[in-house]
Amino acid sequence: LRAEQNDYEAEGIKWTPIPYFDNQVVVNLIEAPHKSILAMLDDQCSAPSGSDKVFLQHISEMFAEHSNFETLSDRDRAKAGTSASIFTIKHFAGDVTYDSVGFMDKNKDFVWRDLVQFGEHQAQLGLFRQLYPSGTFDALSRKRPPTAQTIFSSSCRIA
Repeated sequence: LRAEQNDYEAEGIKWTPIPYFDNQVVVNLIEAPHKSILAMLDDQCSAPSGSDKVFLQHISEMFAEHSNFETLSDRDRAKAGTSASIFTIKHFAGDVTYDSVGFMDKNKDFVWRDLVQFGEHQAQLGLFRQLYPSGTFDALSRKRPPTAQTIFSSSCRIA
């Protein structure tokens, strides 16, 4: 909508401006490289001591002053009777509350880990030695797989 309104202005076309919420600030909050909720989730997934609780603490500190991000204080949570693991993102369509419990497990790729373990076991068999000669499988298995968030974000990006 913004691009079309800019085109109208540039071409001198008379039109009635339509107010709208520019959601880019929320998109950046969620998925900007290196400093976003999803970047922090990936960081926590790669940290040996990462946890849902630490993830929530980090994003709460990082976005404490962000107008589209909100967590409740411990006192307010107790008063409202809500979980200590929730946070809210103020989207264009309204407030959406998320529970951070399970974020880490959902973002990690356990299937890859299981396949690597299976492959390492099967590498002892002759068939896999033929398929992956001279340690090819070992070289592939050492690379850290992308998280679910990374795969999803990549699939959504327009080139």
